[in-house]
Amino acid sequence: MRTPSARRQDTLTTTTLPEGQRPLRSRWQKLALIGFCASFLYGCSGGLSCGAEAGAGCVNAYDYPQSTIPNGAASVDDAARIRMTQAALDFLSQNLREILLAQFGSADPNNPDLIAVDVGTFDLVDGSGLTLSLGQGENETHPVRLLLSAEDMADRLTFEFVEGAQDGIRVRMEDIPVGLDARFYTIVDFLDFGFGPPTAACNIESTNPAYGPGIITGLTVDAIIRPDVGTGSDCNTGEGECLLINVSINEVDLDPQNSLGASSLDISSAPRCNVSNPPANCSQECSDTVIIVDNDGDRECQAFCPIYDFAGDIVLELFSAVETLLAPFMDNLMQLAIRNALEDFNGAPLSLSSRFPLQDLAPGVVGSTTHDLGFSISPTGNAFDVNCPAGQACLESRGMDFVLKTGFEAAPPLEGDTEVPHPCVAPLQGADFANFYTGQGEFIAPDTEPLTGIYDEQVYHLGMSMARSGLNQAMFAAYNTGVMCLELSSDNVHQLTGGAFPLSAGTIDLLAEGKLRQYTDPNSPALVALVPGEPPKLSFGEGTEEEGHIRLEWNNLEVSFYVLMYERYTRVFSVATDISAGITVFNDPEDSMLKVSIVEGPTVENFDERYNELLPGVAFDTVLESLITLMFDAVLSQGLEFEYDIGNGLSDALGVPIFIDFRGIETVEHNGEGEYINAYLAMSYTEPQPRMAAPMPTLRLADEPGLFTRLERPETPTGEITYPTGEVHLTGDFVRLADDLEVFVKVDGGGWRGPIDVNGDGEFVVKDGKLRFIGQHHILYRARHKGDYNSLAPVAQEVSVWVDPIAPKVELVVAGDSVVALGSDYGTQEEDLQWAFASNHGTFSAFSYDSIMPLSAFGDAREISVIAKDLAGNVSRPVTLDLGTKVAQDQGAASLTSTRDDVLEANTVDVALVDSGCDQTAASASWLWLGLLSLLRRRRR
Repeated sequence: MRTPSARRQDTLTTTTLPEGQRPLRSRWQKLALIGFCASFLYGCSGGLSCGAEAGAGCVNAYDYPQSTIPNGAASVDDAARIRMTQAALDFLSQNLREILLAQFGSADPNNPDLIAVDVGTFDLVDGSGLTLSLGQGENETHPVRLLLSAEDMADRLTFEFVEGAQDGIRVRMEDIPVGLDARFYTIVDFLDFGFGPPTAACNIESTNPAYGPGIITGLTVDAIIRPDVGTGSDCNTGEGECLLINVSINEVDLDPQNSLGASSLDISSAPRCNVSNPPANCSQECSDTVIIVDNDGDRECQAFCPIYDFAGDIVLELFSAVETLLAPFMDNLMQLAIRNALEDFNGAPLSLSSRFPLQDLAPGVVGSTTHDLGFSISPTGNAFDVNCPAGQACLESRGMDFVLKTGFEAAPPLEGDTEVPHPCVAPLQGADFANFYTGQGEFIAPDTEPLTGIYDEQVYHLGMSMARSGLNQAMFAAYNTGVMCLELSSDNVHQLTGGAFPLSAGTIDLLAEGKLRQYTDPNSPALVALVPGEPPKLSFGEGTEEEGHIRLEWNNLEVSFYVLMYERYTRVFSVATDISAGITVFNDPEDSMLKVSIVEGPTVENFDERYNELLPGVAFDTVLESLITLMFDAVLSQGLEFEYDIGNGLSDALGVPIFIDFRGIETVEHNGEGEYINAYLAMSYTEPQPRMAAPMPTLRLADEPGLFTRLERPETPTGEITYPTGEVHLTGDFVRLADDLEVFVKVDGGGWRGPIDVNGDGEFVVKDGKLRFIGQHHILYRARHKGDYNSLAPVAQEVSVWVDPIAPKVELVVAGDSVVALGSDYGTQEEDLQWAFASNHGTFSAFSYDSIMPLSAFGDAREISVIAKDLAGNVSRPVTLDLGTKVAQDQGAASLTSTRDDVLEANTVDVALVDSGCDQTAASASWLWLGLLSLLRRRRR
């Protein structure tokens, strides 16, 4: 599990900073929440790995749209939403004191709860013509700061989502103690001395006994913060669309304790600069005057600033000015204070557009000429929408939706003139496009509110939603890029599976009923190619074991299979078919990722043979499902996933540790159709402790493993064949699997599959097309408790199974003074076969890898028998050598050399084979006959 950042500790802590110093926090940290919105959309829409490793990433700023395709490029309004509920605001209020102190720091080392908010500078003129400049002198600036108690604000500040002409967040402060940290500047003409007009600078402090040091008065403010969308020059980047903060003040109530008066203020001389060791906040205005009385300072500052002496009238004027500031102009003051507090968000970009290099998803599988995916994400309509859907309790579930539009298209190449759509796909335009998708010639999301604030009868904090139309537009754009024109070679499969699984002529030879071996060696490399005839189409399902969250239908897909024969790749068959698959989205709490898994399929139907000269009569449905599973895994194994945990971003932005608890995912219907897929999150100040599934025991094959079935094949000698089913039944080894578990698996390094229910017998069934291929298959598995999205086991375990219904084929030859056992097998190399010998039909020896035995080891035996066992455990039929015929046929026999290869290349003498008729396995005799064809061909070579 990723280690939380240093800001996310289990205990909330606040650091007291020196006066005037604030915690350093970058703009990008403060914009983490907005960045999360974009990252969520990337994940849902196909951006996926923007900024990720392995060479992937979003590149080259992109002006959307650029494609010449006449339809499908318009943005999809309301395609995505992110919702924050009232419950989330209430949650953040629980630690408001810590958040405020983290944002602003302490303004007084002796009072850790005192924070300061900058409100700028002001010029005030009273009725007598006296001008007071707060914060700005001729030679210096000392901005005005409002002093506030973080603890009092946490107790008396409330937030509430409100609906209106422009939706927003209502902020209400009840009797919040407010202080003033300011310096005023004014012109003083000392006529009695004949000098003027010098400038005076004086510090203002509060001594209001009703509130305590630093506080002038109590303040009640009711304001509404209304987020809006700005464009162009409104934005920090000067282009695109961005966030604007509008503030309106509904109510201002000063001095609720009737304690504001002249005695509430203390005015003192501003620090001077023309002294030794001047303070950091010294006043240039006092230091640079021409009125110098003595070396201790300026007469002007000494005479004007203190409350005593002739400055009494000036103090009263100042107090009048302060009242003027805090009363009639409080609207402006509070707007400035709130806007300054949110300054890092104001003008932050909300619109993003770029291009994603799809060819980086699976190099070697995806063509190098594939176009980039161009995409755009920006606010739409009423971008900040406060609502409370009908029929829901609004006390906590009311919330604000951040509503966005998305756009996807095949991005024209940066160099060259490859056309769009990519030449490898058939264009889908005009009426064909309209009929294929909406009947209206564009992608449209329904005008509804998919996020209600409630999931599983509980209120959540954050919700995320993506419309089906937006995802289908992404699929249409990906189709036009050519990324779905795939080629998967033997080398690609070897790399993608980490060497766990081969793709060769022998891989599908069993599925082709042994007919392929007559044309090429089983180890010959192979290649699978996909050419789509139309885009895939997505719909939403319930997310059960039988029906995934997303249903994929991909019709008119041409699948071609090539094998290297006669020194070139030769097409064996080409079939057009319709495929479908059920896809589910699940939470992996180990790395806080939402991941995609296959819950059903892919299945094929309605296939049409476009070329098939070599394998007539082959059952292509099972062949295609297995090959298409390989193609799916080529993409899914690259990690179709994205991170939802914004805890680090929120922690950085707010300054307190925030953790994210995943609540659930579901699809939402509109007018009887699944239209949205939603994910729900909750925030926590302590790290969630998920209920982890108990580690599953070591697995074994169930008593009825389900690996094979017998199919009728009249053309075979026995009229039937043993055929792999593409599934395996697994159960616990010594420990029964609990039936409240559901399992996610990976077969041979491919994509995830699941969830798969453990049944009442403590078993579960893994279905994967690759399990039809002969060989050893490696299955990674992780379990979770049913319905508990956070309980997925953090570490995957592995079990291996062999799919090989065919026993080895063996023969015996005599070479010199030794007998040599030769064999071949579908799934096991000859050097990995194990052998057992017997004489005169006696008991067989233990299995070993020794296939060459001296004749002397059998004494005066007349007959020698041998059996072979492959890695799958299949045992061959015994073959017996009659030594009585050896003498007559032994003339000129080669003498035994040092290696087995030498023996096989020498002039060996074949002897008569006697079949004992004892079948040691359940393998069909038809496979022995088919294997013998290959063996005889090999012997002829």
